[in-house]
Amino acid sequence: MTRRGRGHRATRGKRPAAATRPYARAERPEGPIDIYVAIVALLSRLSGVVAAGLIGLAVLVVCDMVIERFVFNLTTV
Repeated sequence: MTRRGRGHRATRGKRPAAATRPYARAERPEGPIDIYVAIVALLSRLSGVVAAGLIGLAVLVVCDMVIERFVFNLTTV
């Protein structure tokens, strides 16, 4: 006999608990350790965004240098 439908009878219609969902919202920080972890997470995300922007800027600079060197025959100093 094969199973058909969305899932097994025992799990059909049930939603996973908040702890098992990968992108569940975090609870509000309560103690000093929770506040510290929240600040470090914010700084980590901020530095990731800044790093991504700098990588994009570096790509633009390299493209500009290539265009100046090979299209306009200028030095890249």
